[in-house]
Amino acid sequence: MANDIARFHQSFPEDEAMQLVSEHINKSWAPSMREKLFEEFQEHPQDFSALIAKSLLKINCTKYNPVKTEIRDKQGTGG
Repeated sequence: MANDIARFHQSFPEDEAMQLVSEHINKSWAPSMREKLFEEFQEHPQDFSALIAKSLLKINCTKYNPVKTEIRDKQGTGG
């Protein structure tokens, strides 16, 4: 599903696409789904698009991305 979201946004400039992908996942996916995304990416990174790999830095997941949570919450895309 993450790759489908990335494919939908791939026509945007990269920075904008990363922002749109991460915002969609942060707002629409349950924390458990975001955690599963990180786990799947760690196990099978080759299965994910480069856009998803880059967007992970902006995806809220306290288990795998705890330092970024404070920054994202201030920008309004926390989840």
